[in-house]
Amino acid sequence: MKISKFLKKNWNYILSVLLIIPLIFLLRESVEKVFFILFAVIIWNILGIFLKNFVKASFLTLLLLLPFNITYQFPYSLMGIQLAEPFVNGVIVNYLIPTLSILDLGIFLILLSLIFEKNINLNWESFSILKIFVLFGIYLAVQCIFNTTALGLLNSLRLLLYIFTFYNFYKVKDKLFKG
Repeated sequence: MKISKFLKKNWNYILSVLLIIPLIFLLRESVEKVFFILFAVIIWNILGIFLKNFVKASFLTLLLLLPFNITYQFPYSLMGIQLAEPFVNGVIVNYLIPTLSILDLGIFLILLSLIFEKNINLNWESFSILKIFVLFGIYLAVQCIFNTTALGLLNSLRLLLYIFTFYNFYKVKDKLFKG
C-alpha cells in the first residue's frame, strides 16, 4: 500500500527519470538535443509544482516545445529486421524513416498528466467515444498487420495517441483554464 501512495505522489519524478534514462543513447547523436529535452523535462516539473496542475504544465511545455523540430530517427534496420525502406530510386526520402518528435513527448506528457490527475473518464456507455476509439484502433491494427512496416505502426500509434489525448484534453479544457 505504501508503494502505490508513493507512486501516486511522486509520479512526475518517476516519469522524469524514465524519460531521462533513454537520453543516454541520444548522446552519440546530439548533445544539444539531449540538453534541450532535459531542460524541457525540468521546466515541466517546475511548472507542474508551481501551478499544482500537471495538465496545465504539460500544455504550457508543449507550447514551449512547438517551435523546435527535434526528432530522433530510428535506424533503417535493427538486428537484421528491416524497420524502414527510406530509399526511392536510390534517393533517401526523409518521410519514409520512422521518427519520434519532441511534439510526441509533449502530447505524451499531457496524456500521462490527464491519467494521473484522474481527468480521463473511461465509461463504456451505449455510444461512447471509447467504443469509437477502440474500433478505430482495431482498424489501424488490421491495417498494420497487412502492411507490416515500422513506419505504419509508429504513425498509427501516434495517431491514436493524438486523437485520444486531444479528445480528453478538450473535455477538461474549461476546468483547466478557469482559475
